[in-house]
Formats: sequence, structure tokens, C-alpha cells
Amino acid sequence: PVTVQMEFGEGNIVKWGWERLGNEKKRVYFDPAEMTESLNSMPYSMDRYLNKYTEFPFRITDQAAATVKLSNLTIRYEYKVSVDIAEDSGTVVAGMRDNTHVDKDVHIPFKVSTGQSGRITLEDPNVVYHMDYPPLLLTDVPDQQVFEDEARDYLVNLDDYFTDDWDNESLRFVIVEESEPHYVDAYLIDSWLSVKLPEKDWNGEVTVRVRAHDRHPFYHNDSNEFVIRVLPINDAPVLHFIQDRELEVDVEHVEYLQASDPDVEDRGHLEFSDDSDVIDVDPETGRLKVTFRSYDPRIIFFNVTVTDPQGASDTQEVRYNYTMVRVRIQEEDEFPWALIIMLLLILALVVAERLRRPYRMSEEEAIWDEEAAYEEMEAVRSSGKWWRRFY
Repeated sequence: PVTVQMEFGEGNIVKWGWERLGNEKKRVYFDPAEMTESLNSMPYSMDRYLNKYTEFPFRITDQAAATVKLSNLTIRYEYKVSVDIAEDSGTVVAGMRDNTHVDKDVHIPFKVSTGQSGRITLEDPNVVYHMDYPPLLLTDVPDQQVFEDEARDYLVNLDDYFTDDWDNESLRFVIVEESEPHYVDAYLIDSWLSVKLPEKDWNGEVTVRVRAHDRHPFYHNDSNEFVIRVLPINDAPVLHFIQDRELEVDVEHVEYLQASDPDVEDRGHLEFSDDSDVIDVDPETGRLKVTFRSYDPRIIFFNVTVTDPQGASDTQEVRYNYTMVRVRIQEEDEFPWALIIMLLLILALVVAERLRRPYRMSEEEAIWDEEAAYEEMEAVRSSGKWWRRFY
């Protein structure tokens, strides 16, 4: 055992006796009255005196226990206290430096021995019982619900579920866990939990854990876990643009209607419909088929509608008109009678022209000299009839 003298401020001397129990722990003996008097008269700041994590274990010799009140003290340190009566042991821990002053009396509980250190009775005015209690959870925060694509400020007030009644201090809250922050972005506005939904059209549930603190961030502060459910909202399907068309009469026209739905679960269950007697739309595939006849109205307007299983729908008005055929090409399986008749007419004209020639040679004139033949050809060509120039 070693007796040392420690000074808390000028002239505030306390004698401490301590005995090393191991490499880290010590058993400390002191006079509680002397220590109380010294601490009560020390300067307001303990910055240069308590500058590290300090632990004071005490040995209990009987059931007498009390606390020493440290009055009029401003301390820059957060601390936690645990006292276990059943095992006759107690600790006082000073540590975790905080730059914010605590402007009130700070009470550190001690268990003191009634042996050689002296006896403190409850009648002593310097002996009180007090400790800084952590916030407590009154009741579980209920699961919360929001609708998809809905940002909610002030969703739930956490002050309604935590308390710090023993110390009558206002609480602050921290979100310590979010299971799906990219789907549900939880944040705090004072004591109110609020949410944003970054992912459009997402629905499901996430887990959030919040913890309450007073100005002393005790490690054993109460926290609570609850669920935020994002409820789905049925979004109407969207019918893709349908172009107005000009079609030929008696010619079948086919196209496929296209639609989309923000709700993934509904995309394979969309139904198409129309309100026209001329247009034929397949409800499941969206196949649109139309064949205009000459007796149909020249221009028709009709509505095409797509509907999801919940009854939400989207409608477009479409304009179709038809024109008479300008050029008809024979089908491949028809015989080309028109072409054959045209060729026969050309052949008949050629034969008739050959029969109408004004000059025909006789058998006696079959032989003539070259000059006579040339003169004859020139006379025929100069006759003024264009087809005779090919003679």
C-alpha cells in the first residue's frame, strides 16, 4: 500500500491511499469528508485534473452506502456510473471528453466504507443520492406506413415513445441503422422522424433503428427498432402513341398496339379495347386489324383503351381514312390477260400496215438495177407518211 497526496486546485489537497491489484486496477482508500470538502471548494473547471479515463473501485465492508455530492461544479467530461449492491462493488468512470460545459450540479455516486476511512451517515448534509439517468423507452415505436412516391415530413414524433423524466432533460435522437437507405431515406427534424423515397414506384418495407440521448451520451441508452412500410399505389398504364393513318380500300392493315405500366406486376396483364365497328383489336396481344370497304365511312375516329387489372386505364383517339386504289397490280396467281390482249393488238396493227403498202413489186420487176431501187426508196420515204420511212 502507498499513501499519496493529490491536489485539486491550489490548496485543495486530498490524501489518497491505494493498493495495486493488477496492471490496471487499484484499490483506493480515502477520507470521504475530506474529499467532499476539497472537491466542493475546487475551481469550476476540471480540464487539467481529469484528463484521462479514470476508474475508482471500492471495497464494501457493510451495508452502509452513501453518495458524495459535488456541488457548484462545471465539468467538461461525460461519464457513466454503475453500482452493483449485490456484489458489494461499485465504479465511477470519468472519461469521454466533451467540449460542452454542463451548467448544473454534477453528482457522482460513491460507495464508501465505514471502516478505517470514517463513517458517513445520512444526516450529513453533504450526502445525497442522485445519478444521471439515461433516457428510457416507454413503449415500442409502432410500425409506420407511407405510400409510394410520397415524401413525408413529421411522420412520427419520437418524444412520445422515449422519456428522460428523472433528469427532466430534452432528448435528441440518432438514426443508428437503416436496412435499405437507397429505397427509404430516413432523417430527423428535431424529434420527428421523416422519410424520403428516392426510388420512384418502389414499394416494400425497411427496418429503422433510432436511439435516444440526453446531453450525456450513455452507452446503454435505449434504442428501438421498427418497420416503415411503403404501400403500393396503383398507377395507370400508358398507351404509346398511335399514329393517324391513310389506308387503301380493300387492303388489310395490321399493327400492334404498345403500352407500359409503372407497376411491374401489372405489365403482363394489360387489356386492350376499342369502340369501333370497323376496327378489330385483340384484347390480350393488342393486335389491331382493319380492312376498309368502299361502303365504309371515308374517315373514322375511334378510341383505343388499355386497362390494368385494378381498372386504371389510358385512352387515345385515333383517326383513320381510306383512299381509292390508284394503281392495282395483279395478284401473282391471276393469268395476265390484259398483257396478252395488248400484244395481240400491236401485232394486228403491224400486219394491217404491211397490207396497206401503196407499192408492191411484180414478179417481172423483181430485178432492177441499183439506181432504180434507190430512187424508188427515196420516193417512198419522201411521201410524208412517217411509218413509210422504215420501208
